[in-house]
Amino acid sequence: MSATVEGSATQRKGASEKKKPMADVMNSMKRNEKMIRAMADNTPEWLKGAKPYLQKAAPILAFLAMLIDTAAPYVIHGSIWAYKKFKELPDELEWAVFGVWLCFFGGVYPVLVLTVETFLMTGWDQTSAAILELYNQFLIVQEASKKDDERDDDGDGIRDVDQRSGKENFTHKMDLFLKTADPKKIQSAAGVVFNAWFAVVAVLRVEFAKTTALGVAIGDATFKTIGRVIVPICDVCMPEKYAKWVPMVAKYMARAFGMYLAWTLQAVISAFHSGIRGGFMAARMGLAYKARLDGKKFNDEDTYLDEALGGVLALIGFWCQITMGFQVPFPLNIFLLPFDIIEWGIRFWLADSAMF
Repeated sequence: MSATVEGSATQRKGASEKKKPMADVMNSMKRNEKMIRAMADNTPEWLKGAKPYLQKAAPILAFLAMLIDTAAPYVIHGSIWAYKKFKELPDELEWAVFGVWLCFFGGVYPVLVLTVETFLMTGWDQTSAAILELYNQFLIVQEASKKDDERDDDGDGIRDVDQRSGKENFTHKMDLFLKTADPKKIQSAAGVVFNAWFAVVAVLRVEFAKTTALGVAIGDATFKTIGRVIVPICDVCMPEKYAKWVPMVAKYMARAFGMYLAWTLQAVISAFHSGIRGGFMAARMGLAYKARLDGKKFNDEDTYLDEALGGVLALIGFWCQITMGFQVPFPLNIFLLPFDIIEWGIRFWLADSAMF
């Protein structure tokens, strides 16, 4: 299934990556903005308070939608290409490369590393195939939407999509999605992904429970200490109608500060652990690959060279992570930006129940 879906997605690569004229990009952003405003106008009663904020955020959300629509094909196909090249390496080099990455970036992405390892243990083949199936369905709908945008049924020389209101466009695109997408494939693939994700989240919550608890404890202690000074000052400086919000906002800010400190400590611990683990993994797998090239068999019990090389790599990796402040240096940070988004997204997911 994975090969079939991946092949289908690759066949559509050209259609997804065609460069758009700037005018088309701007028109697409305007249409997205109109649809977002239409969605805001039709928010349910319990979300009426969010309507003005959605209206004001419509241009930003439209820009983000355009950015994701433009960048996503390159990111996804680049990831598929990198994964294919990685899997073409000999087994020893695969683990050696992973060990080096772990050695130098394990403290930067502790949650992501554990997430990947958990996914691999809970049926990665089925999950990856399901993710590719969802992406395939997205490409099908995207192509249909692009063709629909070019239609001019009334023959007046102006595309129909540019003549419809935001609400009409939103309804039309939803109808197009319902007609184009395959509900059975989406339901099956989404079920696999959600089941795997909740299994991973359960493991992550147990693994990082101490970090979350420490962050809450630091935040509450900070609020009790500093809140006695800050809250009365804010009560005096702010209008009375807003003053009632001060204690709650101050408490959440203190917990956010506590979470930041707790995750920083976790990064130091993870950097030390991943440095040792990755350094020894890279050294042993690298020596095993060299021995295979020489027609020999490597046995780590017969030499101390792997311990020596692994220790040096671990020390260098740990020191580099500390001196970098657990930040990826330029220009690697550009290529690893998706990793940063995933890492911090999962951290927030884990911390949200404790924060609020």
